[in-house]
Amino acid sequence: MSFQDTIKTGFGHFQETMSWYPDSLITFTEEFPQLQTMNDSIQGTFLHPLVNGSLPTEITPLLRVSSPHDWLTNMLLLQMAFIVVLWFVMPNRRNLFQQIKQSFKSQSDIAHQKSGFLFPFFFYLNYLAVVILFVYVAIQTIIQPHIIDESQTYLIVVTSFIFVGYSLYKLVFIVLAGFLFKTRDLAFQQIRFYIDIDNMTGFLALSILILFLATQSNYFFYFFIFIILIANAIKWFQTIVIGKSNSTFSLYHLIIYLCTLEIIPLLLLIKFIENQRF
Repeated sequence: MSFQDTIKTGFGHFQETMSWYPDSLITFTEEFPQLQTMNDSIQGTFLHPLVNGSLPTEITPLLRVSSPHDWLTNMLLLQMAFIVVLWFVMPNRRNLFQQIKQSFKSQSDIAHQKSGFLFPFFFYLNYLAVVILFVYVAIQTIIQPHIIDESQTYLIVVTSFIFVGYSLYKLVFIVLAGFLFKTRDLAFQQIRFYIDIDNMTGFLALSILILFLATQSNYFFYFFIFIILIANAIKWFQTIVIGKSNSTFSLYHLIIYLCTLEIIPLLLLIKFIENQRF
């Protein structure tokens, strides 16, 4: 047998095999009609190349959905860039942590420090902005998860007004208490310490808030709250230390002072935010 005859014979067997395949498939489906019903129900989803042929498959690209907090993340990144620029142009940045360390000591130790007003002021604005934006995000995602987009401006304005008013209340209260009890030096020492701690908290909290918005991880959310609680606990403890340096104040008076300055206004603020319907 020649090579051509071999090819023809093999091709003939192949044709017989392929002609047998559809007949056997039809016989199989007639004996098991439930398989044919199943095939009809999923034919639009699963296409076998031997039965349905090679058909084109439509691929739908998965587009990234814009997050409602994208503008907030971009603004915080610009804020961080501004803080970095301030850090590099600040003339006494190497002494910043030393000044914060000195603020834990007595007033006589920090009275000779000569630090500018402009840079601490901008750093404190950073702290206010970070906390305000965090409260805004917390209200939008936890307290009021179904806030519509049109209320975002109103929400952030109200949040800013409340928190700035709360900060000004503490400042005025400390100054008035120092004036009434003739402890102005201790009052200004407390204000200086509060500002130093808030500035440090603002640096750390800014990064945590950006990570939270980028990852939407609850770990960063609760870590932010933990940082704020630790910072406030340090401020309250140092307030007691400053007050104890004056023999006219007892521990009972200092606790009443802290409740009036920090705890009661904070509880009222939380209650007010919870009762809001933005």
